[in-house]
Amino acid sequence: MAEEFGCTPAEADEQDPVRCKEIMALRRYREIHHLVSEGTKQADLPDCAATKRYLLVQHALAHEEFDGR
Repeated sequence: MAEEFGCTPAEADEQDPVRCKEIMALRRYREIHHLVSEGTKQADLPDCAATKRYLLVQHALAHEEFDGR
């Protein structure tokens, strides 16, 4: 956590780990979104939870749009 947030290990120990993990997950999602926005092909995206989450969200959004919701 110290490396992720640019703080000392002692400062990292004082943080809420659940909140930190949520922030880290959002950062990874943003990174995948940026890669897609830049034109990265799906096959070239990292094989990670953030990519899977991003693809699921995009799939759900496409279905909502298609279904007229």
